[in-house]
Amino acid sequence: MHPAIVIELSLSNSNADLLRREADIAVRMSRPKAEVLLAKRTGHVALGLHAHRRYLAAAGMPRDIEDLRRHALVGFDKIPAT
Repeated sequence: MHPAIVIELSLSNSNADLLRREADIAVRMSRPKAEVLLAKRTGHVALGLHAHRRYLAAAGMPRDIEDLRRHALVGFDKIPAT
């Protein structure tokens, strides 16, 4: 219906600054801090921690968040700048 509209997806862990026009639309996992931005919930994403049963048999089941410090975790390779 709108052939002149071009959509470019930029997948990143960093938040583009909408007020500085670094992006026109952003899909984020958290509510924006700037009150001048319009935000609308578009869905729900379930997150979880997952481990193979052999890993848990060898390393033990973590009991709480602090217990995770002694476990091998797979995640982002660096913390994004804030």
